Amino acid sequence: MPMRSRWWPLWITLLVLALLAIKALNKRDDLSGPIAFGVLIIVVSAGFLVARRRFRRRLRRWAAHAEWTPVDPDEQQWPWLPHRQGGSAVRRAWRRDVDGLPVTFGELRWKGNAFAGLVVQRKGSGAVVVIRLPQSQPPMALHHRFKPVGDSFRLRQPALLDAYLAGDIGTWTVNGDELFTVEARDVWIDPEIADHAVRRALRVVRLLDLGPDTTTSVAPGPGE
Repeated sequence: MPMRSRWWPLWITLLVLALLAIKALNKRDDLSGPIAFGVLIIVVSAGFLVARRRFRRRLRRWAAHAEWTPVDPDEQQWPWLPHRQGGSAVRRAWRRDVDGLPVTFGELRWKGNAFAGLVVQRKGSGAVVVIRLPQSQPPMALHHRFKPVGDSFRLRQPALLDAYLAGDIGTWTVNGDELFTVEARDVWIDPEIADHAVRRALRVVRLLDLGPDTTTSVAPGPGE
């Protein structure tokens, strides 16, 4: 279960208790209700900030343990920029070599249909993976509902459809010598989501036969 989901019972409990407190205090004097409501806001906000801080620390520990190097998102040339519409922002990012390929993983937010066709949501957040390929490739992509974009012969491989239908890969785009994936998530990114996103992106590289002949670093996912 995603970490963010584990905190919902706490928020609901706090809300119920606060509402009961407001109801009880309202029977005593006119100021008790606003005071109780203010306390509710403070408690819930503080709990949210504590949970978010612990969550971010967990992801940092995962990155350090797996020898990912932090990078400044503002100093990176992201392959989807500039956007034709909308915008995006990478909040945090890390880089390491995996299977002989430079891989960058990050937390991403977007709005205004910035990734038209690549993700269903016009606005959201999630995980982004960028893989530097050994050679530049013609433009190609795979959008939702298995809609290939481009003329590359690599798009005609039956294994691509099989992997997509099985959920082993998601949507992706190749721009020059970089392949990137964006996976929408309505929860905070945790180590499990990060590993899953990286594995799926590397699976695309293998299916397209775009990487070097090495397979060493990433533990196989379920069914792989």
